[in-house]
Amino acid sequence: MREQTLEEISQIISTAEPAVALATIREVVGAALPKHPPAKRLLALLRTEPDLLTSASSAMPRALDRLVGALLDHGAEYLQRPQCGHCGATRPLSSRDGTSRICYSCAARAARADRADQQPVACHDCGRHAPAKATVLDRPYCRGCWARTTASALDRIAAVTRRHLAEAGDLAGTNGSKNDPEAVIADAVVAGVGGSPKRARLALELEQLGAIWFADPAQGNKLFGVLYDALHEAGLPLPRRRCGRCGREAALPGIIDGRRCCRRCQRHGLRTVCDGCGELASLERREPDGTRYCQRCTNTFPDESAICIVCGIHRLISHRAATGPVCGSCRGRELVATCTRCGRSGPCRFAGTAHAVCEPCAVTREACHHCGRVRTVHSRTSEGRAVCPGCAPPVIETCTGCGRARRVAGRGNAAAYCTSCYSKNPVSFRDCRRCGRHAYLTAERLCDRCDAHDKITTLLPDTLIATRPPLRNLRDTCLAADPATVRGVFRRKRSTTILRTLLAAPDAIDHAALDALDTPQATRAVRSLLVEHGVLPARDEHLARLETWVEHACARISDPTERRAFVSFARWRHLRHLRNRETPTSYGQAASRRRELQLIIDLLLWARQNATSLSTLTQDDLDRWRAGGATDRYQVKAFLRWTNRNGYSRRFELTHVWNSSVTAAGVGEDKRWQLLRHVLDTDRATASTRFAAALLLLYGVRLHRIATITVTDVTRGDGLVHVTLGSEPLALPDQLDPLAAAALDDRGAARLFHTAQDTHWLFPGTNAGQPISADTLTDRVATLGISAINARRTALASLAMQLPPVIIARLTGLDVATASRWADAVSASNARYAAVAANRSPGPHQD
Repeated sequence: MREQTLEEISQIISTAEPAVALATIREVVGAALPKHPPAKRLLALLRTEPDLLTSASSAMPRALDRLVGALLDHGAEYLQRPQCGHCGATRPLSSRDGTSRICYSCAARAARADRADQQPVACHDCGRHAPAKATVLDRPYCRGCWARTTASALDRIAAVTRRHLAEAGDLAGTNGSKNDPEAVIADAVVAGVGGSPKRARLALELEQLGAIWFADPAQGNKLFGVLYDALHEAGLPLPRRRCGRCGREAALPGIIDGRRCCRRCQRHGLRTVCDGCGELASLERREPDGTRYCQRCTNTFPDESAICIVCGIHRLISHRAATGPVCGSCRGRELVATCTRCGRSGPCRFAGTAHAVCEPCAVTREACHHCGRVRTVHSRTSEGRAVCPGCAPPVIETCTGCGRARRVAGRGNAAAYCTSCYSKNPVSFRDCRRCGRHAYLTAERLCDRCDAHDKITTLLPDTLIATRPPLRNLRDTCLAADPATVRGVFRRKRSTTILRTLLAAPDAIDHAALDALDTPQATRAVRSLLVEHGVLPARDEHLARLETWVEHACARISDPTERRAFVSFARWRHLRHLRNRETPTSYGQAASRRRELQLIIDLLLWARQNATSLSTLTQDDLDRWRAGGATDRYQVKAFLRWTNRNGYSRRFELTHVWNSSVTAAGVGEDKRWQLLRHVLDTDRATASTRFAAALLLLYGVRLHRIATITVTDVTRGDGLVHVTLGSEPLALPDQLDPLAAAALDDRGAARLFHTAQDTHWLFPGTNAGQPISADTLTDRVATLGISAINARRTALASLAMQLPPVIIARLTGLDVATASRWADAVSASNARYAAVAANRSPGPHQD
């Protein structure tokens, strides 16, 4: 911990300097080393080289130099400031020569000597051979030319800026500025750019690269960025600089691949392997021995946690004040600002910035199951879906205060009160017995935050965290979550019972142990939470369930040979294919394969009941079995082919005719365009749901394919938004641009105690690392009044009449054979496509 580090440094200094009291040394050391990492590095140095304090060595680091100077001001007699590595004088050492620090005079003499030894080169401006005063863009300049460039730098910078603004538009079209543009440019150069040498260097760079830099400011250097921001703030018509990687407007302190980038992209681009966990991550801590750790590993170190001086709880420390350590929750209450959403003053996240937001406004919101609007959660359905306050069924009783039959907002002394009366009744307000917060309390006289804190710390105590360090991140996330949400999870006891049972044996936490506790549906939320925080490794859930189903289903086959054939086929055809996929298995993929395998089992059981077997089965037997059941029994064709090749059965013939008449059961073209207009204009559904509905109505893309769209599949180029569904990117109409952008921004995935932001899937699901299921997406689209099957049929029929099957397959990801069948069903041809394409409607808002 920091206090122990500072104490040991003080003891080492006290041994070398007996003339200063230990209490004074402690005070000086604490003021000179306000942060813990530099203090740890200095302690490691003093442990190995304590003589640096009294030897006046030029190798003394700056931090120790400042500390020694402060102690000398407090009467130290034995400590020595470092001497110059060249002249030996005791003076400020501003430069370095190798491992030695030197003074300004010695550094200047060394620079003059280097210039004297420099060979004459041809000046880029005048052409004469002379020592180079400066080199810009690999072009040397002599002293005289550099002096002339320095004198005219301001005018040259202004000339390049004026030329760019004249090409971009009206020079006088500033952002409401009434100042002279010439004066604005001059003031921006003077305020934004430093001394004359910097201006001269910037002028030469702008003359060579100004057109490129003004067109793409992310390519400019740091000095150009300062000038560009000054011009923008002064009112000139220049767009704000954007990150060269992610494209968002932000400060650009870093450089990745030669382009200026924001701090987030810089951290992502400079990720390296953590010496603790071995994973690729941004490094947050460097030890004196050179080892470096990521944030996750750093949080597990004992010195990162302490007893908070505000709440008195041993937690992860986010701030170390002069009075002691403060945890994240208490630090958040100390940061008071004005919320940018509601305008009220109080504890805010991001206090002191333009993005300050109070805790009530920052509470996670979800899409209401009934109205589709993203609002605070009042209650949940039996399936766990959120219901907003407006859609929740009200409780109507006679209010004790006003006597009217109104919705009950609360009760006091067994009396019901409406919203107006309950907010005025003093019985509804009490002080929390722990933190003193005046709020609605639990039966234990605790507020929501304290009650949720107790439940989380009881579920995840310090003893458990010590055995499984990854659980610390889980506990911190739960402690930072909305207390009402946490308490709601504990009221739904099934999930917390599963989690508590699993944590009772921390050394045996794995997927198999979780599978043994309850059904997959009951353990899904717990599994997703543990995978999200690294307690469990990621797993393809639908594939794992299919593997388990195959192991149990094969037990129904009594014959060993047939059972072996069934298991071999399932592993060879289905499980192997799903394991080799780069994306996780979807519910539909697993369900279709499970159905095919179930039909195979039905065939084998039917054969055994009819006194035959797989090896003696005849074509007549197969036809009789197929005619007596579901129409999809033709799916056993692949299995029978495989058994024939491997000697388990004879050869069979199974045919299936695709029914093209289903295309006639669509919603109709007029109805389709009406639904599309409704999707674009309504606000009664999330942007992601509306975007999925638009893709369905326009291009007939199946919802299970829409659910697997990744963030990288949606791109912007040439002023258009493209989405990759097949082998070729599909350009979307301009009306869908806002929906696509909003869907990219809102990718919250529900977890047990909180909502996580997914970074891969455009439509994230409740399982960590998995997309949304097609059934859930179908339900969401249905809230807009859209039947997925009928809308898809109408859209595909329309496309088939306008485009060749190959084009449809490339753009929508549809199989070429399927596209051809649709074309045959609607009697489309390539000749008709040429005529239709020439008169094709410009977009979805056609009349």
